[in-house]
Amino acid sequence: MNQRNTDILNALTTIRSEKPEKRRRNYFAPLLMLVFLAILLMALVTGVTIYKEVADIQLSTNEGRLGKQLIGNTIRARDGADAVRIGVGPEGPSLVLVEYLDTGTYETRIYLINDAIVEEYAVSGTPYDASRAVKLADSSKLVFSYQDGLLTVETDQGTTEVALRSMQGDG
Repeated sequence: MNQRNTDILNALTTIRSEKPEKRRRNYFAPLLMLVFLAILLMALVTGVTIYKEVADIQLSTNEGRLGKQLIGNTIRARDGADAVRIGVGPEGPSLVLVEYLDTGTYETRIYLINDAIVEEYAVSGTPYDASRAVKLADSSKLVFSYQDGLLTVETDQGTTEVALRSMQGDG
């Protein structure tokens, strides 16, 4: 048994005395770790890219909805007796919502200019001035139609329909 222990000690001494470059190196574990890190990095980049695309789609959808709803809500808020008219804006027809106040008559004008739908609040009868207008939505078209008490506004984002109270006799 003593001989066996001596053999083991001799073998260990021989292994330790070998130069490090002669030892057999194990490259499998570090290589496997690098492969896993590369896969995780690719998954992270893919996930971030997909998230960005989904967020961009959601943002554009929300902007479209916001534009449509702003137009519809503006019309509903200004709806009254003899309040809705069609005017002539800088780039085509405009929707004019008239307010009759003690201080005078005012108009909220919704019209298309430079591929944007804008809203301008002005004294009735004054010329259109796009520098005073507030952008509601991006759109290359703005079409109005009225039938049976229902005002339909069509834009690039879709169609908004508003039932006018003033045209139903409740104004």
